[in-house]
Amino acid sequence: MRRALTSYEQYANDMQHFWDWLHSHPNRVDPEVRAASVNWIEVEMAAAHREMKNTRRPGRVRLRDRLKFLITAILAQSADSVKVRP
Repeated sequence: MRRALTSYEQYANDMQHFWDWLHSHPNRVDPEVRAASVNWIEVEMAAAHREMKNTRRPGRVRLRDRLKFLITAILAQSADSVKVRP
């Protein structure tokens, strides 16, 4: 089963495709425009990879939330184990 690509992964794949196309068809693009295009594509690919690295992945919980769950569990456990003396 293949996992779904995120929008940043798809964008990076699209930029890689354009980069490959520019290098495999050098005569179809004006050389001055080609250099600027390759540079822009490389910048966009780097930005997409940076965003993928910073994106919260599904199923992952932030540290603050994990600590909150842990403290709640500890307090609930200690509240249950406390015996009230009559």
